[in-house]
Amino acid sequence: MITPNIPERKGVDFTQEALATLFQQLTERIREVFWIVSPDWQEVIYISPGYEKIWGRSCESLYARPLYWQDSVVDADREQVIAAMMSIKSTGDLSDVAFPEYRIRRPDGSERWICARTFPLFDAEGNFHRIAGIAEDITECEQAEAGLRESEDFVKAIADHIPALLGYWTPELRYTFASKEYTKLFGHTEEEMQGIRIQDLVGDELFKEREPYIRAALRGEPNSFEGKLPKPDSETLHVLAQYIPHKVNGQVQGVFGLVTDITAIKRSQEQLRVSDAALKAVSQGVVIRDPGQCILSANDAFSSITGYSPTEIIGSDYCLLVGPLTDPQQADRIRMAFKNGTEFSGDILHYRKDGSAFWNELTISPVRNEQGHLTHFVGITRDITERKHTEAALSIAAAAFESQEGMMITDANSVILQVNRAFTEISGYTTEEVVGQTPRLFKSGRHNADFYAEMWDCIKCTGGWQGEIWDRRKNGEIYPKWLTITAVKSDDGTITHYVGAHTDISTRKAKEDVIKNMAFYDPLTQLPNRHLLNDRLSQAMAASKRSGYYSALMFLDLDNFKPLNDTHGHIAGDLLLIEAADRLNKCVREMDTVARFGGDEFVVMLNGLDTDEAESTSQAEIVAEKIRIALSEPYWLTIKHEGGIDSTMKYHCTASIGVSLFFNYEASQGDILKRADMAMYQAKKSGRNLIRFHDSKA
Repeated sequence: MITPNIPERKGVDFTQEALATLFQQLTERIREVFWIVSPDWQEVIYISPGYEKIWGRSCESLYARPLYWQDSVVDADREQVIAAMMSIKSTGDLSDVAFPEYRIRRPDGSERWICARTFPLFDAEGNFHRIAGIAEDITECEQAEAGLRESEDFVKAIADHIPALLGYWTPELRYTFASKEYTKLFGHTEEEMQGIRIQDLVGDELFKEREPYIRAALRGEPNSFEGKLPKPDSETLHVLAQYIPHKVNGQVQGVFGLVTDITAIKRSQEQLRVSDAALKAVSQGVVIRDPGQCILSANDAFSSITGYSPTEIIGSDYCLLVGPLTDPQQADRIRMAFKNGTEFSGDILHYRKDGSAFWNELTISPVRNEQGHLTHFVGITRDITERKHTEAALSIAAAAFESQEGMMITDANSVILQVNRAFTEISGYTTEEVVGQTPRLFKSGRHNADFYAEMWDCIKCTGGWQGEIWDRRKNGEIYPKWLTITAVKSDDGTITHYVGAHTDISTRKAKEDVIKNMAFYDPLTQLPNRHLLNDRLSQAMAASKRSGYYSALMFLDLDNFKPLNDTHGHIAGDLLLIEAADRLNKCVREMDTVARFGGDEFVVMLNGLDTDEAESTSQAEIVAEKIRIALSEPYWLTIKHEGGIDSTMKYHCTASIGVSLFFNYEASQGDILKRADMAMYQAKKSGRNLIRFHDSKA
């Protein structure tokens, strides 16, 4: 038995036996293993009973084999344990040595963690002659530490991967824990964060803003708030900060700080705010519908277009707008788009709440999430009723533009912009030849500057003009047309364009001329008839009143005309009448009139002779004599025989002429004609081929 060498103490008397008993009781009752070995580890001087409890092996086995205990050390730890032993043996280090913690495997296969220390023992002369050691079973502590480390690692792993940034600080506001992202946010390592004060980390200004919330948490009051947090890279984050007190037995031991980056949420909220404002501002109706049949939301424009209130719209479907004239095929296309999750785009006639119809330019688009699953439909409604009416009007206008009537469109400076096919057919010009030109290209020369000035004055004053005008075709032909010009004005009244509608009235004019000719001209001689003569006589009387000039009326009857008709037929008679008419026209001025009253009777009216009656009588007599001589010349009449030889005959015919002067309205038209007729009969009674004047004094 080893007994310790205990120094003497005053008043204390230890015998060797008492000390041995005390040492034995001490070593046997402690849980640890106490041993004493030789300096070379080859002899076990003493091993306490704790060895058997911890190693599960007998003390005698160790006395017999001093290094037997090493066999229990697990392979992974044995090398470092032996290295520690050899270090003491080779270096003779006499200081206390702590072995590295190591594991042993007991005979039952269980493992235990061991913590051992050694220290030198000296003899009475102070020489080193033993090594003492204590080995402790620390398995439970190691397991607890391992569990703690595992828990810490678990918490750290969670903290490093949760969206929020997590930190913990003491009541003195010093950090003892921070998640990886928390440290990165402030530009520090985990080691640098340990023990740092929060005010040193965030700065005085930010700490001053946060301090009321931190102090509240230290009082045991959890709280949260939104704020801004500047980053080292100058970016500013929107964050949600939460301060949670850590209590143990009701006492605050520290504060957890959770910081959640809500920058993306704030941006999304701002985008939603802008989007919502935009939806309210747009003129199109916007509807959001779920994949079922319910409208989830609609903007103000949709309510304005349809007349339904938001409460009436939410929860309803697009069939709300279907009416009696809605195209069923379009309605089916919409239903199929909703059913198949596809797009729809088209125009459809829908109905407002008040029953009025409107044209809806409808677009429906499916909305899918990141996984491609259908989540919503977005519908865009645009009221295009006015556009539809405009399109219909334009269609009608286009059809009218390509009608039989020639159409021309110019700008405000009368530069031609467009003509239709009918215009090119009327004018003979191609579209390319007239576009860029002005209507002056078609001027006929029949109208003077005053005519066009009056036309444009009318357009400026009334916005349009219409009337008959003569133009020239490309081939040079002058033709009449009916022209309607309309000025097109902008909202402020400025003229922007002119539209001209051109109708070729050549055929109509020709027909009018034929009708006019039949009404006012003798069809055989083309001389004015009785109606036209009466009209011109009326004009001559009015002119005489204005000017004070005399005019004369001659009544002529061909002598010996009837025998020609009776002997040679009407063809010969007609030829003579035509020739007589031609001779009469050659005897008078252009301002005078030669008319045929029928049969062999002609009337000649001489206008504006003179203001003196005698001079006027003399002038009338000269013309009458000229006529008498011309009509008395022989007539060579060529009669054409169908299928035979033409025959030419010579015939003599004279004329009896009665003349009556008239001035102002001293006599009526009937009286003037009657006087001339009476004078003509006097010439016949006097022997024919004579001239007689009516004597107004007789």
